[in-house]
Amino acid sequence: MRLFRNRAAAGSELAHDLSYFASDDPIVLGIPNGGVPVASVVAQALKAPLDILLISRLHSPKGGRHIVGAVDE
Repeated sequence: MRLFRNRAAAGSELAHDLSYFASDDPIVLGIPNGGVPVASVVAQALKAPLDILLISRLHSPKGGRHIVGAVDE
């Protein structure tokens, strides 16, 4: 796992890695609780529209804090 200074730094590095998609008219989706700041930096770098994907977490039926998936609207 790689650690970043902050979410903006993570977004900058991700944008660099995804720069070859810039000419394909991408749409960047950000997931709340941490993903939106990263996605915002990526969208700006790729000159792409940003949208937010609202999801609901699917918790394990065995209880606890384990998340086994997510669904969107």
